[in-house]
Amino acid sequence: MAHSAVTFSELLNRIILIGGHVVRHPPAPAGEVWLFGNGKGSFPWTRGPIYPVRERPNEEPVPGIMVEKILKKLGLSREDQAAFWNAETHPPEDTK
Repeated sequence: MAHSAVTFSELLNRIILIGGHVVRHPPAPAGEVWLFGNGKGSFPWTRGPIYPVRERPNEEPVPGIMVEKILKKLGLSREDQAAFWNAETHPPEDTK
């Protein structure tokens, strides 16, 4: 099933929502973000498989096919992947 693109910030937020971890520098090198699956480990940086990506602007779209490959590489279950795609993004409310 082909999924639509998500913004870079949505990608990071949804990974956190399903129990994964997002690490910006340090310890990740400058300009890079490390994505971790939700496997169990003794320390947050050793949890699950890692997928390094270059840091992008928050609103830059990440193609759906790339997101699918990232989720597969992170070793997420079908249930976690379904939760990732079913997560809804709500724009911030105006605070006038």
